[in-house]
Amino acid sequence: MIIVARRFGQLGNRLILSSHLIAAAREYGVGFANPSFAEYAHQFQGTANDLWCRFPSGSNSSRSPIHRQRRVLEKFVERVEKGFWSARLRNFPYRLQRLQDGDTCDLAGEEFADVVRGGRSILISGWQYRSQTLLEKYGHEIRQHFRIIEKHRRTVDALAVELRRDADLVVGIHMRQGDYEFWRGGKYFYSSSQYATMMHNIADQFPTRKIAFLLCSNGKFNHADFNGLKVRPGPGHLVEDMYSLAETDFMVGPPSTYTEWASFYGQKPLLVMNSVEVPIDATVVTSRAAA
Repeated sequence: MIIVARRFGQLGNRLILSSHLIAAAREYGVGFANPSFAEYAHQFQGTANDLWCRFPSGSNSSRSPIHRQRRVLEKFVERVEKGFWSARLRNFPYRLQRLQDGDTCDLAGEEFADVVRGGRSILISGWQYRSQTLLEKYGHEIRQHFRIIEKHRRTVDALAVELRRDADLVVGIHMRQGDYEFWRGGKYFYSSSQYATMMHNIADQFPTRKIAFLLCSNGKFNHADFNGLKVRPGPGHLVEDMYSLAETDFMVGPPSTYTEWASFYGQKPLLVMNSVEVPIDATVVTSRAAA
């Protein structure tokens, strides 16, 4: 079994990491568990009733574990991994697999395959465990596993219908502010007016289309900044905003695993704002769709 022993980042990071490791577990025919997903597990169908957050779900219970149970298990697994690592028990009784900052692991490579085939469960710690090939191969199963629970799905579906009622092109905007004011020195923190300028630019690229914008943000903004644009705020819930973005025709936002997951889940294009100085060319998205 592949077991994620330590949490990394917030929701987007944990979904991305889980999805790549699930793909690897499927490829090598082993189990997967991620107790470090405890904080968000109750919001997804595949993990809501499973204390260990396994893939596929290992629980037949109709009741979700309480948050305290999840946190106790998460901290226990983390301490076990730390204890074995400190004692230099790297290969028994579990195989410990750690990545330091800047390290990467190719999940489709022979080195990782040999570790999995070693006959012991693996306690995983780190971030850059990746295989785009395996992710695409098992993408459908992963999306099924991470379907949101029904009450969130109803909100997302209703919003999607509302957005398309008077629009033939829906653009998702991830206006990440909040924590981005300080992350990497505010490099990707843009003001509401800068987002509005970008959105006007996109609208100008589709003069014959009826465009609606879904605006999801973790900060406060002035609605007057978006005058002249048809803008609908997201539900304001972390998961519902993410899965609403997945329902748009394409999305735009700063570098973030939040929109990376929305793009993967909805199988919709993502245009990344690496700088407000470089205009977003949205026509490339519709060109690809036409092709």
